[in-house]
Amino acid sequence: KKWIAAEVTIDGEHYRQAGMRLKGNSSLAGLGGWQPAPGPVPAPGPVPGGGPGLPPGLGSASAEEPEALPWLIRLDKFIADQRHDGLVDFVVRSSGTETALNEAVSVALLAEAGLATSRASATRFTVNDRRPKLRLVLENMNQEWADENLTVGAYLYKADSSGDYNYRGSNPNDYGDAWSQEAGDDLTPLIEFLDFINNTDDATFAADLAKHLDLEAFAEYMAIEDLLANFDDIAGPGNNSYLFYDQGSKLFKVLAWDHNLALSGSFAGGPAPVPPNPGPGNGTGKINVLVERAQQLPRFVALYDAALARLRSELFDSGDATSILNSWTDLLLQQAGDLIAAETITSESESVASFFVEP
Repeated sequence: KKWIAAEVTIDGEHYRQAGMRLKGNSSLAGLGGWQPAPGPVPAPGPVPGGGPGLPPGLGSASAEEPEALPWLIRLDKFIADQRHDGLVDFVVRSSGTETALNEAVSVALLAEAGLATSRASATRFTVNDRRPKLRLVLENMNQEWADENLTVGAYLYKADSSGDYNYRGSNPNDYGDAWSQEAGDDLTPLIEFLDFINNTDDATFAADLAKHLDLEAFAEYMAIEDLLANFDDIAGPGNNSYLFYDQGSKLFKVLAWDHNLALSGSFAGGPAPVPPNPGPGNGTGKINVLVERAQQLPRFVALYDAALARLRSELFDSGDATSILNSWTDLLLQQAGDLIAAETITSESESVASFFVEP
């Protein structure tokens, strides 16, 4: 994951010495050196190509096919102030599907629900003179993104896939392998929050959690991730999430990230039913302490149940999800026919649509 300098062209605009590096963890399996995280993991889905303990399409990365690898592009890494339409960072996403419709629609539904998320674009992605490949590109959730999408002076922390929500003591240096600060410059709020959720007794946790965490927002986050059947959320094997600390309210919010396994049924070969209430480990054997403890609170479970019913009605039953999916499907059918077969686009679109029907 070392930075390299490359010429990057976006919509005909050329940027010299832009920074590029590999991004991801399990999606890079196949390049060598990657090992599955300890603990039980689900078996791959019915489509071949997944690495050990990975869904199909992931874990088969090859240096011989760089246009298929997950990349982070930073235009101003080596030359200051290089931006494209005001943007600096672009994440070229890996996917367990050929179209990435599942992630594109998931991100759009997060925005439709009023949740903070990245914008996404389908692209023709080419490395050197090789054949272009259909890839989904997202904004990176960093300082620039936070300045545009969050409150003034927001702190944004990204959970690392090899880490967890455990308390590691008061020394900020002990959190480098578990968290990165994407906006702001102070780990103190994060450390104090992790201390609270790990080390308070049950009575104090129940009484004071709402003083540290926006409970309504967390219930909404958990509900929409379950509605999207996102196996790899805050409690999944990748620990995928951001924590946003609002200096005004002094509250944390969990922000959604990484939806390449959402709306795909990668581990089950089809849609999974939405659970009646949030579960701490999503069947992975990996426990998130915040989820585990919050789901024991009747108040939180009630908020979750209400959010799940409301979001299903607003996004699925209303037809909004179907409209979003149809727009993305039509886009690919009209403009990406030379990159991917129409039959594949239609088939994967139908697979996504099957999640919108209540089991």
